[in-house]
Amino acid sequence: MKTQGSMSLVALNSMRKISLRNIFDFAIREEHDDVDEFREIYMPTAISNAVLWNRVSSMEILLASDSKPDLTRSDLGKASAIALAVGCGSPQTVKLILEKSTTMKDDSKSDLIQMAIDNYKHKVLTLLIKSGIEFVSGEENEAGKLSVRPHLLFAATHGATECVRILLSYAVKPDILSTVSSALYGAVENGYTDIARILLQYEPNQDFNVQPPDKPMLLTVAIETGDSEFVSMLIQHGAEVNALDTYFVNIKTPLSRAFYGCHLDIAKLLVQNGADINHSDGVSYPPLIAALFHGGSESAEYILQDEKVDVNQVGPDGLTALIAAVKYPTIVQELLSKGLPIDHDSILGTALSRATQLNLPETVEALIKHNAKPDLESCFFRHSKCVKLLLDAGANAYFRNNNGDNALDILLAGDQGYRQAEECFRLLLSNRNGSNAGHVNEKRQTLLHFIQRRTRVSIVELLLASAVVPIDTQDEDGYTPLAIAVREQNLSAASILHIVVVNGDLSIVKFLVDAGADREAVDPKYGKSLLYTAFDIEDDWGLEKMVKYLVDEVRVPINKFGGSLGYPIIRAVVLVRHHVTNIIRIIKFFIRRKADINLADSQGRTALHIACLSPPECVRVLVAAGANVDTRDKYSRLPIHFAAGTDSTHIVAYLLDQYKDTDINVEDEDGWTPLMWAARSGSADVITMLVERGADTDLRHLLEPKERVRITSEGIEEWVITSTRLNRETGPHIMAKAVLWLPVEGIEPLYGEEDSKGDEDFDLHGDH
Repeated sequence: MKTQGSMSLVALNSMRKISLRNIFDFAIREEHDDVDEFREIYMPTAISNAVLWNRVSSMEILLASDSKPDLTRSDLGKASAIALAVGCGSPQTVKLILEKSTTMKDDSKSDLIQMAIDNYKHKVLTLLIKSGIEFVSGEENEAGKLSVRPHLLFAATHGATECVRILLSYAVKPDILSTVSSALYGAVENGYTDIARILLQYEPNQDFNVQPPDKPMLLTVAIETGDSEFVSMLIQHGAEVNALDTYFVNIKTPLSRAFYGCHLDIAKLLVQNGADINHSDGVSYPPLIAALFHGGSESAEYILQDEKVDVNQVGPDGLTALIAAVKYPTIVQELLSKGLPIDHDSILGTALSRATQLNLPETVEALIKHNAKPDLESCFFRHSKCVKLLLDAGANAYFRNNNGDNALDILLAGDQGYRQAEECFRLLLSNRNGSNAGHVNEKRQTLLHFIQRRTRVSIVELLLASAVVPIDTQDEDGYTPLAIAVREQNLSAASILHIVVVNGDLSIVKFLVDAGADREAVDPKYGKSLLYTAFDIEDDWGLEKMVKYLVDEVRVPINKFGGSLGYPIIRAVVLVRHHVTNIIRIIKFFIRRKADINLADSQGRTALHIACLSPPECVRVLVAAGANVDTRDKYSRLPIHFAAGTDSTHIVAYLLDQYKDTDINVEDEDGWTPLMWAARSGSADVITMLVERGADTDLRHLLEPKERVRITSEGIEEWVITSTRLNRETGPHIMAKAVLWLPVEGIEPLYGEEDSKGDEDFDLHGDH
């Protein structure tokens, strides 16, 4: 059961993003059908950033610095400031702006209600309704437009419990009854049974046995929530316990659905209220098969103790109780004692093949003892214990299936990402009478030539290490195993040296390097250099050893380009936040080895830009080594812009003290000053510091962006407004700053929670 109170911070942050998108939609819908016109007028101020991000203390500081602040104009088109406050602000902010607002367009009022519900702001909803804004209570129109969607339906399906209560309390009952039924279904469908109870009490006289078009019946949906009390309420109000739900293909009865969903308490409730223990009408899985196949051991034991249950029923696709029961060896033996056919085939195979697929050796052994036919084709599922049981039972290791594949071929075709796959390989090889794994066939192919896209490195390493398979053998078409791996897009097998580096095994890396591995090789999948790849090592000490070995002994190029951040020095700075001590040592090591600290990534960001999001020591090390503080990235941002966007007063103060000639009002490409970034992040200390040093609190522009469409040669990913949604595509980034700090690999935005004067916490960590 879902409730509003149980939402995680991740879900709340997700809704913050959605609310911003709704604000953009609202602004465009109200005044601007022309998206280009909307872009032209979008240019933010420090005050609007504080409103947008609900930084109450920031607003107080900025308002105190400006005797006549302009609160009537929004930075999001000509939408009223109330839209910003409802979407992202607190009830105090909404009340303040409502009191100051003199006009409000009728066609925008419904959107404000929608926005309040979308953000679970029932207090804001009450303020809006009390201010005279009416909410939509009728049915959707033929087009199903969101703007006329009943707000009760939206609140119910959105899990806004308190908003539902408020809407019902202000509703006129005859006008809203038609919406209650759809809202009830929507609430149950989304798991909000607490809301469904409220709606059921509001209007109890409804037909619960209607089969909706293209949807399950209400009782079925309620069963799947697992809320037995609510299911009981529906039964008491007339829901039929033996209905057939035609929405589903194979599991159509309420009792089978209850077992299928592992809701034993609901299954017992249905039986107590007259549900037939064998009901299937020949078109549904019987409850027994549903219980054995999906319901768990308790459900299986419960239904088998009923003397009326028919164990010989066969469900759709040929499934029997024996095939469905393979997870329970004791039940398998009980069913075998009742004479169920052991080799009966179905869409899932026989009971033995099903047990092997699910890696159930105890069941496999029980079936073999009852003379089930062993079949090695199931080695595809790479379960070594089961494969050994089949081999010991006499399964033919030399067999070939209808496709001409033997057991080794089948194993190579499967996913080789598990240790058991290697064990299966060893079992099959040892059972082939000492057959040489390095055998070359008539087409001059070795086993390595059969590398496919799904073949994993573990198998390749096994063949190389223990089977002495020739790695450079060319087949009759001139392909080596490495060429096959690249052709099949198995880039993991093709970049084995990079994989060994990531694993941090220095001895194997040395072995491969001594064997002639290319020290300047680039990972074909991610484009990373070996040194860049080393920073994926999780062990701090292992990382330092690998970096020093690669730089000092292997002599890998320290400034080689590769990876999403471009260069190892930038990748190292990204990791400082999580591994301060050892990464600082590595950065100093890079500097001593003449690493270029002013290299930039694809967005023009240098190590110093990124360091401004890290502990102050990293900034001091880079500046002392000659990092350029005046370098702009591709959006004309200086390191001071990055620093101001965090809560690190130490870094801001250090940069301002070291470079006293820095223009405190320096603008980036979109006219943002450090103060604007500080207001957006909500750091009162940084804002105060910047204002005290002369930052302009009323700086604003109405300039057009330099480019309406920007697609860079590096393929930089930017943001664009298309239609009335904010989508992540290539295009202008002018809107991006109202939504996010441009992400850096491994870095979360450094925004703290709202201070004590705010209405609620805004935990934006990880909100890229």
